[in-house]
Order: sequence, then structure tokens, then C-alpha cells
Amino acid sequence: MKGWIAGLGILIALAACGGSESHTITGSLMLSGSDNIDYPADSFPGSECWGYSGYDDLDGNAAVTVEDEHHDVIATSSITKTKRIGTTGCKFTFTVKGVPSAKFYSVKVGHRDGPSYSAKEMDGQDWDVALSIGS
Repeated sequence: MKGWIAGLGILIALAACGGSESHTITGSLMLSGSDNIDYPADSFPGSECWGYSGYDDLDGNAAVTVEDEHHDVIATSSITKTKRIGTTGCKFTFTVKGVPSAKFYSVKVGHRDGPSYSAKEMDGQDWDVALSIGS
């Protein structure tokens, strides 16, 4: 009986704290500008690409960091795919799993600060963000 009561107490405590709800953020970062991207000489649109000339922190291994309203890191991941868009664009895609509930979320790629979104905004855009940088 004591074990059952203790278990019920844990469930009540989790419910009071919002439980262990987590989210998955999917997104992309579009880097534009022919002077800002690079790719293999024999490549074609849709193939691998990376940042260049001041954007060299953006590549297939770039870190993706999610911070809460207190600027605490609450989840991390990395770029999962790069895709060359013509000769002037490179699209980086990512997925960040296990993002805990917060009031605000800031999504950063590489060493670049990203925009902040409220929890309501994230719900409204189905936890998908589209970022852009470059010219």
C-alpha cells in the first residue's frame, strides 16, 4: 500500500510541474549569396554544400542549440543534411529531439544567435522553424 501511495504522489508531482512533456523541433537554415557558399566543383543542385568566407561555421557538422527564456541550453543537435540550391544557396536542415517545455525558445545554428519564439508561436508553426542568413 505504501508503494502505491508513493507512486501516486510522484504522478501528482509530475502533473503539477507539467509532466515530462518534450517536443521535437525541425527546421532549416538557408544561407544565400554566391560568395557565402561553397561546394565540390563537380557537384550539381541538390548536392552537398557548406558556408564560406565568414560563414565557414555552417557545414554538415554545425551544432544546433536550443535555449530557454533564461538563456540556458535545454537541447542540442547538429545539422542533418546540406543541400545546394542553385549556385547561390545552401540549405541546412536539422531535428532537435527531447526539447523540454519552456516559455520561450531560441534556436542557434553554428555560433550564430537565432530568433526567439514563444511556446504559443512554436505550437502555431508545428515546432518547425525556417531561418535565413546571407545576402
